[in-house]
Amino acid sequence: MEKNRLTLSQISLVVMILAAAAFMLLPRQARYSVGEKYASTFEFFQPFERKHRAACQTHLKNAGLALAQYTADYNVYPPVRNAASSAGWADMLQPYLKGYRAFSCPNTPFFPKLIFKQSTRFPTRYTALWLNVQMGKLRPQSIASPTRKLLLGEGDYTTDTGYSKSQIPPEWLTDRRSPSYRHLGGANYLMADGHTKWLRPSQIREMEASDSIFAPH
Repeated sequence: MEKNRLTLSQISLVVMILAAAAFMLLPRQARYSVGEKYASTFEFFQPFERKHRAACQTHLKNAGLALAQYTADYNVYPPVRNAASSAGWADMLQPYLKGYRAFSCPNTPFFPKLIFKQSTRFPTRYTALWLNVQMGKLRPQSIASPTRKLLLGEGDYTTDTGYSKSQIPPEWLTDRRSPSYRHLGGANYLMADGHTKWLRPSQIREMEASDSIFAPH
């Protein structure tokens, strides 16, 4: 009988494994919906989340390269939506991307991820990125302080291809369940000069307080 008893260390190990399994089964955004305050608690999982954040930044950079090619051809940023065809800005970048993966995020839940992977035609075209509506149809050269202006940012997982900043709820920087807390209490953004940056909501609020990060001028 003595041999069948679990030691305290064995019980602790089982509890840790079960806790880890439960944590991994949660949607990734739910893990960090508590935001900056508790993100550091899950130190074991942070390397995995950093990997997802880096992969998301790679997608964002690819979307940024497509935008740069578009502006090289047309000398303006795409409109949020083409009034004549109802195509969204993400659709207008397809000649340079030939797919919608650049608009997805590794933290996308399972079902939307299948849509990103398999869909090629409307209406199953989605984007997890928003475009700053104030930049639409503007020339890149006209943007003041492009290193501080947000061009693309992370939004809801499955929105249509005309998703814009104007559709984001006003509490996007304070609601810890919002995409702005998606990666370890922050999110990825593409600046108007083409570089990507991971920012916490508090950093965005500080930037916005000193100078508008959305208005082009």
